[in-house]
Amino acid sequence: MEDYQVTIFDPADGNLLYIFDAASLYDLKYSRVLNGIGKLALTLSSDHIDLFTLDTFVEVTRTSPLSGILLTEETYLTRIIHRFREGDEERLIIGGVSLNHLLKRRLIDPDDDPLSAGGESIKAGPADSVMRSLALEQMGSLATATRQWPEFSISAVPGGFQSVGGSWHHENLLVVFQDLATRGEVDFEIVRTSGRATRLEIGIIGLDLTKGTNYPGAPFVLLQPERGNMAEPSLEDNREKQKNYVYILARGQGDDRIVFQVAANTIDASPYNRIEFKQEARKAKRGDTAALLDAADTALKDERTPTEFSFATPGTLPGGEYRNDWDFGDKVSIAWGDIERDVRVTEVEITVNEGGEEIEVTTEQLNV
Repeated sequence: MEDYQVTIFDPADGNLLYIFDAASLYDLKYSRVLNGIGKLALTLSSDHIDLFTLDTFVEVTRTSPLSGILLTEETYLTRIIHRFREGDEERLIIGGVSLNHLLKRRLIDPDDDPLSAGGESIKAGPADSVMRSLALEQMGSLATATRQWPEFSISAVPGGFQSVGGSWHHENLLVVFQDLATRGEVDFEIVRTSGRATRLEIGIIGLDLTKGTNYPGAPFVLLQPERGNMAEPSLEDNREKQKNYVYILARGQGDDRIVFQVAANTIDASPYNRIEFKQEARKAKRGDTAALLDAADTALKDERTPTEFSFATPGTLPGGEYRNDWDFGDKVSIAWGDIERDVRVTEVEITVNEGGEEIEVTTEQLNV
């Protein structure tokens, strides 16, 4: 089993408070979620309760199978402190959320956007540039002083991703980021850099290791039960809530109202699969086809139901070792029976206890 450490940092000054090794923990369970919020559950002796207050930093590191050096898995903010007795022993459960939760703690306040108009924050351009601008104004150095996170920075971006646009009035910043990430084909993550200093990074997480991209000239990752690097596969193709034909309702009244119709390619999956819905786009100007297409594309992406493929992995076998052959955010190929697909690793959940290490992987199908 790989070695683990859990390091505790003070949220007030960033000082290192304690380092736990795996042997001093009853169990450890944590998840990493792409463009989302991972969670932590840590069980230890209640003797350590004084280490933890609200938003104490809890950082999980794991030995790299390549270098033998401890690599950061994720950093979490303490939100649950549960002390309890089990038999004659008192224990402590610490629950945490990953640093992306800082995005969830902010709404988009137009008053902090110097270019706001009509009570809304309005932006357009490359997705990474739009996201960085929103973060600067809503939680970074351009926000009202009381809304700025301490020792928080935002990495520079190239401005080279898909163009997006939008107008917002007190929407949740994380929800907006997730929408922009999907439309702009870009990722984001908040990481701890030192002490209590944190940084928002916007770019691509992971590598393209699919067979189709790399074969035959370069190494690729193929996960399948026959290779011993995949166990307990589970495939769910749930179309219950799918919608795939949108009516974009733009400006105008009655018969003069602009109605723009766009279909997703899934309408032909069966003779009965055209499933219609409507989306308001009153801000789109007459004749602005680009804005209507963008609204349609966003609506269809929001309503798609990509196939979810999950599996367990021994994590240490050739061709399937976590953080050696593949990593969080990577695109890989999977095969199970007659199923062959390219997927992206969108979530990794790891449980560590006296029984060893268990790794559960959730993927999302590409090109849907």
